[in-house]
Amino acid sequence: MDQLQQFLDDWQRSKPDLDLMPLAVLGRVTRLMALFESIRDQALAPFELKYGEFDVLATLRRQGDPYTLSPTTLYRSLLLTSGAVSKRLDKLETAGLITRTPDPSDRRAWQISLTPPGLERLESALIAHTIAQQKMLALIPLAEQQQLAALLGNWLHQLEQ
Repeated sequence: MDQLQQFLDDWQRSKPDLDLMPLAVLGRVTRLMALFESIRDQALAPFELKYGEFDVLATLRRQGDPYTLSPTTLYRSLLLTSGAVSKRLDKLETAGLITRTPDPSDRRAWQISLTPPGLERLESALIAHTIAQQKMLALIPLAEQQQLAALLGNWLHQLEQ
């Protein structure tokens, strides 16, 4: 029995007419996300990266060589405001993990790029991050992982419409 089941049992006893399905599903999704965030943060800590910084580096890495994006494309990819991304970029640039250089095709624009040390740190952190995810998912059979991914993907698609 998971922790949430006690809450569900208590509500069922004290208010049997309450629809508990939202709590049964969304409460568990919320609890899983909190556990995942804790495990993810532990995996990234040896690399001196917070998740937001890791996300910036990973977004640049996903682009392929030369691992470069404009600030606007970067913040849109991260689904954040330009101010939030700017703070992350300042920290990553100070650490030598990214550079900001003038865009050769537009003197008014900038490009954000991974540095070799940034790429190296990201590659190591990415391995640790992936292993942490695999360990969590290993607790359920592959067929159920695939089914869950499909269900969540469909649900997310419908909510995003």
